[in-house]
Amino acid sequence: MSRLEINVYDSLRRIYLDEKPDCPELKRASCPRGDVFNCQLSLILKDAVEGERLRAYPSVNSEIKDFIKIFRIGNVPSEMPGYSQNDGYFERMAPGLFPDPLFSLDKNGIYGKEGLFYGMWVQIPTEKINPGNYTIEISFENDKKEYLGKTSFELEILEIKLPKPKLKYTQWFHPDCLVSYYEVEAFSEKHWEIIDNFIKTAAENGVNTLLTPLFTLPLDTVVGGERPTTQLVYVKKDGGKYSFGFDKLARWISLARKRGIKYFEFSHFFTQWGAEATPKIVADIKGKEKPIFGWDTSASGKKYERFLAQFIPELERFIEKNKLGKSVYFHVSDEPNDKLTESYAKASKLLRKYLNPKYKIIDALSDYEFFKNGLIDTPIPSIDHYEPFEKAKIKERWAYYCCSQNKLVSNRFFSMPQARNRIIGFQIYKYGLSGFLHWGYNFWYTQYSLSSIDPYMTTDAGGIFPSGDAFSVYPGKDGHAVPSTRLFVFKEALSDLAALQALEKRIGRDKTLHLLEKDLEQPLTFKTYPRDPDWILQKRDEINRELNK
Repeated sequence: MSRLEINVYDSLRRIYLDEKPDCPELKRASCPRGDVFNCQLSLILKDAVEGERLRAYPSVNSEIKDFIKIFRIGNVPSEMPGYSQNDGYFERMAPGLFPDPLFSLDKNGIYGKEGLFYGMWVQIPTEKINPGNYTIEISFENDKKEYLGKTSFELEILEIKLPKPKLKYTQWFHPDCLVSYYEVEAFSEKHWEIIDNFIKTAAENGVNTLLTPLFTLPLDTVVGGERPTTQLVYVKKDGGKYSFGFDKLARWISLARKRGIKYFEFSHFFTQWGAEATPKIVADIKGKEKPIFGWDTSASGKKYERFLAQFIPELERFIEKNKLGKSVYFHVSDEPNDKLTESYAKASKLLRKYLNPKYKIIDALSDYEFFKNGLIDTPIPSIDHYEPFEKAKIKERWAYYCCSQNKLVSNRFFSMPQARNRIIGFQIYKYGLSGFLHWGYNFWYTQYSLSSIDPYMTTDAGGIFPSGDAFSVYPGKDGHAVPSTRLFVFKEALSDLAALQALEKRIGRDKTLHLLEKDLEQPLTFKTYPRDPDWILQKRDEINRELNK
């Protein structure tokens, strides 16, 4: 007798504890080789008596069972799912529990409980699977090996092999958050081990560009405050002279390259929101580590300029020695606004004074005047302020989103439909972007880095950022990253981009855009796009079929 009601759904639905997804079940799907197929299972205990619960353990019956991964979908709280002023394109705005972290199955299995829907995530990497049609049957037993129920679906692996997307994608990596959560010493062997684990998960999910802390990240830090020191460059100060060591930086780059990272963006040389001060930098002074720069140092002062005049040539020698010339990016300051144009201009001029012009400077900023006035060659505008940049002659086009992008455009908040997360892949293709930036891979602090948090309990940076904005992974007990549903869905968006790019190589951009937009009432933009998850799934299947001809 079946005790569990088990349903299969695509990856764009959420399985809330108190609600069954209002959509048809997934019966069959297709996936190119080299891609990753995802779907979900919803489980609820049938004919339960009051208070009853049981443990369920899945087993897979399929020719390709050795390639199938199953995760338990955890539920985490959100006090701030979104802003009160919004566009209405949200699933839930009330505080509550949201399904997000994905836990590897262990001896605890998954609960079946009276009146609650529990979710499981099924992932199938297809790289090593031969083309063909496969039945995937998943059955459940209790801890006494008694049958509880089963379900199945069909998966067709297509002949076409999907390449990686042509996109530089960075989701900012915060090594100091690893220090704080795991309570380890910065760049101790344990810290390096954890860094490696988290870079591995990032790279497996499409990140190929890594924020690299030459000095402690001057991001989201209260004026006068500081984040834990995580400085890759060794600095020794002797009077007015500086010497530098790059051993940690070399190790960071070597480790990241082994995990598949191709590009490195060096941390910002000036503070956030206007470049008025310098990053926190510590130095060895007569055998003791002491701060030499920070909030009390003017960004345009002679003291910092003398430092840069000595540091940047040494950094450039390191870059060339390690053959990084075409793989590095520099930052001035994050998110300057029109009221701080003068300070940003001074900082940009100072960095350019000593930096070889062959190196690219990129910054997240959405005021077109910064680019128009020549303060930056490679701007990264937010997707809701992209229009003026679209018409400009920019050699390398980037875009980004963060918490402010909560009206009309794509994002990955808990409260947003997963279709709103995934649509970005089609949009990146439409706009021909070279790069995409998101600020929060693992930001586990409150706003302004005032204190560390437990991301399983606090998902909104202390009630400031909508849950889902500040991080896409959780800390595992063993120092490994715990992925999220949003991380995997964004990876699907990158797969959509790769499929469109592959199709363009075959039939040309005009025909590819026609296929993408032919059934739309108006052209696809960052603000106008179909909101039906079935449109995304059907469109991707259409692209797959065209590729497979």
